[in-house]
Amino acid sequence: MQLTPFSINSLKEPTLKKISDLLDKANNRGWRKLAEIVGADKRFRLSSEDLEKCSLKVLDPEGSPSRSLLHVMGNRGVTVKDLLEFLQAMGQIEAFQLLRSSASLKILVQPVSQAVLAGQALRLYCQATGYPNVEYQWFKKKIEVMDTE
Repeated sequence: MQLTPFSINSLKEPTLKKISDLLDKANNRGWRKLAEIVGADKRFRLSSEDLEKCSLKVLDPEGSPSRSLLHVMGNRGVTVKDLLEFLQAMGQIEAFQLLRSSASLKILVQPVSQAVLAGQALRLYCQATGYPNVEYQWFKKKIEVMDTE
């Protein structure tokens, strides 16, 4: 099984909107604090120009500085796991819980059922994402099959 981190840009719009609304309304735990924490992480660069563009979104009737920031972060490679860690670090518990519940296990590739003769080797493959980690077990008729790789 392969664990694949997924970008925050892959989240569904209703989830992004709810998180953005929470961050837009929060004063000391809002989008500016998130930008500060993300900017301190050397993997993701946020420029003052990026932050200015986010700030100007308040002038749009339907604009959201938080939604704009989340979009920029997704384009910079921030994953859902990263965002969860950032939200937890800044104490944004409500947004953390909302995201965590929407970022639960997602099976991307289901294993394919196969028939083999006794003694033949069998290789099964599946792919999933999840937070914090995906753990799995293979079973054959209620008996656990140990991974040999």
